[in-house]
Amino acid sequence: MADGQLRIAADADVHEVLLSRLHVTSTGPRYSVSYNGEVIVSSSRDPERDACRALMARGITGQMRTRWQGSQHWAMAMDIEWGAARRTEENGGTGPRTAPWSPHPGIGAE
Repeated sequence: MADGQLRIAADADVHEVLLSRLHVTSTGPRYSVSYNGEVIVSSSRDPERDACRALMARGITGQMRTRWQGSQHWAMAMDIEWGAARRTEENGGTGPRTAPWSPHPGIGAE
Protein backbone atom coordinates (compact mmCIF):
# COMPACT_ATOMS: atom_id res chain seq x y z
CA MET A 1 0.00 0.00 0.00
CA ALA A 2 1.48 3.34 -1.01
CA ASP A 3 -0.73 5.21 1.44
CA GLY A 4 1.03 4.09 4.65
CA GLN A 5 -2.12 4.35 6.75
CA LEU A 6 -3.14 0.69 6.85
CA ARG A 7 0.14 -1.12 7.48
CA ILE A 8 -0.58 -2.37 11.00
CA ALA A 9 0.20 -6.04 11.46
CA ALA A 10 -1.79 -8.02 14.00
CA ASP A 11 1.30 -8.55 16.18
CA ALA A 12 2.75 -5.02 15.83
CA ASP A 13 3.43 -2.84 18.84
CA VAL A 14 0.76 -0.17 18.31
CA HIS A 15 0.93 3.21 20.04
CA GLU A 16 -2.52 4.59 20.78
CA VAL A 17 -3.29 8.32 20.88
CA LEU A 18 -6.45 10.19 21.86
CA LEU A 19 -7.55 13.23 19.82
CA SER A 20 -9.70 15.98 21.34
CA ARG A 21 -11.27 18.99 19.67
CA LEU A 22 -10.42 22.11 21.69
CA HIS A 23 -11.99 25.11 19.98
CA VAL A 24 -12.41 26.87 16.65
CA THR A 25 -10.31 29.86 15.60
CA SER A 26 -10.57 32.13 12.59
CA THR A 27 -8.39 29.65 10.67
CA GLY A 28 -10.28 26.53 11.72
CA PRO A 29 -10.55 24.00 14.56
CA ARG A 30 -7.71 23.16 16.95
CA TYR A 31 -7.10 19.76 18.51
CA SER A 32 -5.01 18.28 21.31
CA VAL A 33 -3.34 14.87 21.30
CA SER A 34 -2.76 12.66 24.36
CA TYR A 35 -0.50 9.62 24.65
CA ASN A 36 -0.49 7.46 27.79
CA GLY A 37 -2.52 10.15 29.60
CA GLU A 38 -0.09 12.97 28.75
CA VAL A 39 -0.89 15.81 26.34
CA ILE A 40 1.86 15.62 23.71
CA VAL A 41 0.36 18.17 21.29
CA SER A 42 -1.53 21.07 22.86
CA SER A 43 -2.95 22.84 19.80
CA SER A 44 -2.93 21.45 16.28
CA ARG A 45 -4.68 21.92 12.97
CA ASP A 46 -3.34 18.52 11.78
CA PRO A 47 -3.45 16.33 14.92
CA GLU A 48 -2.63 12.95 13.37
CA ARG A 49 0.55 14.11 11.63
CA ASP A 50 1.58 16.31 14.59
CA ALA A 51 1.08 13.28 16.86
CA CYS A 52 3.53 11.33 14.68
CA ARG A 53 6.14 14.10 14.97
CA ALA A 54 5.64 14.34 18.75
CA LEU A 55 6.06 10.57 19.12
CA MET A 56 9.19 10.60 16.92
CA ALA A 57 10.63 13.40 19.09
CA ARG A 58 10.28 10.98 22.03
CA GLY A 59 12.07 8.23 20.10
CA ILE A 60 8.84 6.31 19.47
CA THR A 61 8.42 4.65 16.09
CA GLY A 62 6.30 1.84 14.72
CA GLN A 63 2.56 2.01 14.32
CA MET A 64 0.05 4.52 15.72
CA ARG A 65 -3.70 4.47 15.84
CA THR A 66 -6.00 7.33 16.80
CA ARG A 67 -9.31 7.55 18.60
CA TRP A 68 -11.45 10.66 19.09
CA GLN A 69 -12.36 11.53 22.68
CA GLY A 70 -15.73 10.01 23.54
CA SER A 71 -15.57 7.38 20.80
CA GLN A 72 -15.19 3.66 21.36
CA HIS A 73 -13.84 3.11 17.82
CA TRP A 74 -10.41 3.68 16.33
CA ALA A 75 -10.38 6.41 13.69
CA MET A 76 -7.08 6.08 11.82
CA ALA A 77 -3.94 3.96 11.78
CA MET A 78 -0.58 4.82 10.25
CA ASP A 79 3.14 4.25 10.40
CA ILE A 80 4.62 6.93 12.70
CA GLU A 81 7.65 7.68 10.51
CA TRP A 82 5.46 7.88 7.41
CA GLY A 83 3.02 10.27 9.11
CA ALA A 84 5.78 12.47 10.55
CA ALA A 85 7.08 13.16 7.04
CA ARG A 86 3.69 14.41 5.82
CA ARG A 87 1.05 17.02 6.47
CA THR A 88 -2.57 17.53 5.50
CA GLU A 89 -2.97 20.33 3.00
CA GLU A 90 -6.33 21.98 2.43
CA ASN A 91 -7.26 24.79 0.06
CA GLY A 92 -10.18 25.77 -2.12
CA GLY A 93 -8.67 24.25 -5.25
CA THR A 94 -7.49 20.80 -4.22
CA GLY A 95 -9.33 19.96 -1.00
CA PRO A 96 -7.68 17.86 1.72
CA ARG A 97 -4.67 15.88 0.53
CA THR A 98 -1.42 14.55 1.96
CA ALA A 99 1.68 16.58 1.14
CA PRO A 100 5.35 16.51 2.23
CA TRP A 101 5.95 18.18 5.60
CA SER A 102 8.37 21.00 6.29
CA PRO A 103 8.64 23.22 9.38
CA HIS A 104 6.74 26.50 9.36
CA PRO A 105 9.10 29.22 8.03
CA GLY A 106 8.72 31.31 11.21
CA ILE A 107 9.66 28.50 13.61
CA GLY A 108 13.26 28.48 14.69
CA ALA A 109 14.05 31.77 12.97
CA GLU A 110 16.43 33.93 14.97
